[in-house]
Amino acid sequence: MLLTVALYSVLYYFTYRLTKRRLAAIVAPFIFFFTGGFGFYYFFHDLANTSGSLWSFLMHIPRDFTKIEPLNYHWITPLTCLNVPQRPFLFGFPITMLVFSLLYTGIEYKSWREFLFAGVLAGALPFFHSHSFLAMLMVTIPLGLIFWDWRKWFLFFMPAFILSLPQVIYLSNHAGGFFKLHFGWVAGGENILWFWLKNTSLFWPLIIGGFVALFVLKKDIVYSSCFPNHNTQLATYNPQHIVGLFSLSFIILFIVPNLVLLAPWDWDNIKILIYWFLGTTPVAALALTLLYGNKRYKILSKVGFFIIMFVLTFAGWIDVFKYAIAPIPGWKEYSSEEIELARRISSETPSNAIFLNAPIFNHIVFLTGRKSLMGWPPHIWSHGYSGGQERENDVKKMLKGKPEANLLIDKYKPDYVVVGPQERQIGVNKRFYDANYSCIITTKYYNVYDLSKKNQSQPIGKNKNLIDKKYGLNVYYYNNLNWE
Repeated sequence: MLLTVALYSVLYYFTYRLTKRRLAAIVAPFIFFFTGGFGFYYFFHDLANTSGSLWSFLMHIPRDFTKIEPLNYHWITPLTCLNVPQRPFLFGFPITMLVFSLLYTGIEYKSWREFLFAGVLAGALPFFHSHSFLAMLMVTIPLGLIFWDWRKWFLFFMPAFILSLPQVIYLSNHAGGFFKLHFGWVAGGENILWFWLKNTSLFWPLIIGGFVALFVLKKDIVYSSCFPNHNTQLATYNPQHIVGLFSLSFIILFIVPNLVLLAPWDWDNIKILIYWFLGTTPVAALALTLLYGNKRYKILSKVGFFIIMFVLTFAGWIDVFKYAIAPIPGWKEYSSEEIELARRISSETPSNAIFLNAPIFNHIVFLTGRKSLMGWPPHIWSHGYSGGQERENDVKKMLKGKPEANLLIDKYKPDYVVVGPQERQIGVNKRFYDANYSCIITTKYYNVYDLSKKNQSQPIGKNKNLIDKKYGLNVYYYNNLNWE
């Protein structure tokens, strides 16, 4: 919550820094957080076809309206697709915005200190959010070319390079195979212009209008007050041209994700696209502010302002309302038995232990602070790690007690295995672990085995009616294999 408030505050400051208008700074966060497409039409369509009351409909909204995959709506409001489920974004986003704000201040006020501080912050970005770091680098290329001053940019890139290099080397070990040409983000075969218009509604018309205002209209029309301490080194530009060129640099973050796949999952390109949206939101807010302040058509312009805001943000407001206010079915993440089992594992196993468990996203191992041999496969794939499918297959072979299970256990060296409901769903061979390893924890639905403590080989002919006895052989059961 605090990080979301910080995000709002930094966006307010960033917009005010560029536009010098408080109304634009107030409007910008609402544009950024709630802009959706024309999907709000289906809200009224569903409402018209409901048999219940308006209150009942609002308390049980049937679907999202910024994400309607069958109709190719994919621009989901950042509050529901980034802020809540992707916590690193809450760190990366404010830091990146501070970097951009410092760079703009350094350009406007002809100051080297802002470049240096921005470089230090930029160098820390890969630790928090690698996509934010990539977006920041992409924007600084056109910014550096437009506002060239090698001394200041050296002060920016030197600390950014030194601090980020070890992190980039680490991240690059698993992030190379998925970069390829991929046109239109997730538009598929749909017309790319219509796809973006219906997904972001009036946002593109607004930023086009904002850029026209910045490059065509006179300064006293766009700004109510002049720029203090204007950078005389940039005398070829007037103040609002600086704002226009600075914001225009963010268009690269729209072009590249529409041409290149930057993550294994194509929708993940939104982690770059969101910074295009961020960098041009102040321009859209400026266009709306100019409309609202039109003195020639006072009433008409204000009505137009609210209509545009409604069309722009209503779908996002509905989705946020659905998840924040309207009651939704509860999801039980862990039972009381599982919580108690996690507590026992934490107290009875070493902190560096590795667990063999079913590869799911909410296994009890994740409550213990211990390592899992494999987490949820889609997460591994979406982060670009190779070998995920092979390890998943091996995990299942070990759990099922296949003939090669012991060789795989020796290969991966897990310390413990959990046998519970999730493992039973993929066909775990509990008899294999009962016969070969010591069970150290038992609950109603779970067993935990210590893989470092193997049961000794024992002759089993006396206790089991083995057909092999007719051959006069001693049959031993060892490691799931019958040896004669």
